[in-house]
Amino acid sequence: MCCIVIANGATSVPGSRSCCHGLSTNRRRNRRNGRLGLYDPGWAKRSGAIAERLKSGAESAVEEAEQLLDEQHGYFDRSGNGNNLVRSATRFSAAIRKSRPALALAWARLAKVIEPWDGYAWTNEGAALIAQGNFPDAVAVYRETKARFPEDAVARNGLAETLKAWHKLPEAEAEYRETLARFPGDSYAHTGLAGVLKARGEIAGTEYRETEAPLPKIVRL
Repeated sequence: MCCIVIANGATSVPGSRSCCHGLSTNRRRNRRNGRLGLYDPGWAKRSGAIAERLKSGAESAVEEAEQLLDEQHGYFDRSGNGNNLVRSATRFSAAIRKSRPALALAWARLAKVIEPWDGYAWTNEGAALIAQGNFPDAVAVYRETKARFPEDAVARNGLAETLKAWHKLPEAEAEYRETLARFPGDSYAHTGLAGVLKARGEIAGTEYRETEAPLPKIVRL
């Protein structure tokens, strides 16, 4: 029995003999390239295909994802270029968030460690925490993301959405209003604010017209 090394190189999972000795030529090359830290121009295409397989629940997709992340991590270790690794990790995290939230969180955090300046890596971690129902940690991540990337509307709306899901409606309303003060045309913030006001029974008159105006076909009582 042989082992499959997972993305961070710290964990190994036993593999079957058929898996180890029945690999196609391409998969043998991919494993060798991963060990050597070689770049593969086919990574982007593989990453997209694997993400689709993860979404569909294909049984082998997780192993395929871990193998690709291992190869890309090898290249990152050798070259310092983590772009491909981060793109794949965030893509895989989003694809598996609903079905495997713990694994989605691990992949999201891998991306954030490699590129902490990438706002999407941070919001992706927040989304994975929400998928686990971990609202306190999700709020903490989104608050830090908002502080680091104040112009990131996704982080702001993510924070507000988490507060709303956590039934902290006054705080959620404040966040949505702050977002709209900075980004008046943000449709997500308008819709989110309408949801909060409706939940609180406060949509009426001026408030309703103000919230409805940008999205008359989306926000309805």
